[in-house]
Amino acid sequence: MDDTLTEEEQIEEMKDCYSIFDRVGDMKVDHDRIIDVLRSLGLNPLTADVNKCLGDSKLVNTRVDFETFYGIYKQLSKTPATGSYDDMVEGLGTMDRETSGVVNSAELRLILMNIGDKMTEDLIDPILAPHEDSSHHVVYRDMIRRVMAG
Repeated sequence: MDDTLTEEEQIEEMKDCYSIFDRVGDMKVDHDRIIDVLRSLGLNPLTADVNKCLGDSKLVNTRVDFETFYGIYKQLSKTPATGSYDDMVEGLGTMDRETSGVVNSAELRLILMNIGDKMTEDLIDPILAPHEDSSHHVVYRDMIRRVMAG
């Protein structure tokens, strides 16, 4: 969200975005699309965190109105931002047993597919392929730079 806008202007911008995901025209969004709305508004919550908010509010399998969504947005916007480059290097560095600047691509692939917001092979391949060498290692600093650059 644009911090230069007043809170009222931010809410109007959020409503505009929210209405794009409203397929019926009742200013409600299917519960399983809430994470998409949050991400389009600049948040990057974990699926588990969004599911917890929805489950705690008994919103699973419902259409969520804007006021309820706004409460979820406020709650999740307090969550710390994505880790920094140094945080990512430190995290992947734990897999770099020889401190050579590379990690085993098969291990990294397994982690991405099984921990946190799980990724599919189709999502992982374009991320790892440009940084994978012939011995199936990934130069993780380069990969992190590319991923963080978008």
